[in-house]
This record gives sequence, structure tokens and C-alpha cells, in this order.
Amino acid sequence: MPVFFAKEQHVLIQLESEDDWLSFFNSCEGYITLRDFQLIHEYLNQSAKTVVIEKGYVDADYRDTYFNFFSRKFAQYPSSNSRCKTA
Repeated sequence: MPVFFAKEQHVLIQLESEDDWLSFFNSCEGYITLRDFQLIHEYLNQSAKTVVIEKGYVDADYRDTYFNFFSRKFAQYPSSNSRCKTA
């Protein structure tokens, strides 16, 4: 379900069933690996009720790392990332 915070659209997923967790993983496709998802699910399965996915999130630490390391490589790396918040 899309929600808007500060005029930006984000994905909001209520984690009430295993299908909801699968929807969370599918919404983060390309940003997290299956193993990362399994660890998140294992750790938060009993406590997280909602997840908000902010695609295109710009993290200051990530940008610093990107410009100081990745930008000097000859391969292409994404300069933005995705962030998931749980509640």
C-alpha cells in the first residue's frame, strides 16, 4: 500500500502473515539478498508489525562511502539505496 511522508511515496506493508513477509521481500527486490531477508525475518518475525520501504533513500554514510570508494572503480555501482523501517 503506498503512503506519503513529506510528499514522497513509500511502500507500507502490514506484516500479518507469511504472504506479507513475501510481499516485503518482493518489494525490496534488487536491494537485499534472500539470505539478508531470511535474517531479517528470523530476527523480526515476532516483533515487527509494519515495514515502510523508502526507495531512492539517500543516506549520508552511504554517499560518503560511495564517493570515497566506489566512484573510483571502473564498474557501475548505484549511488542511491533503499531503506526499510520497521515498527
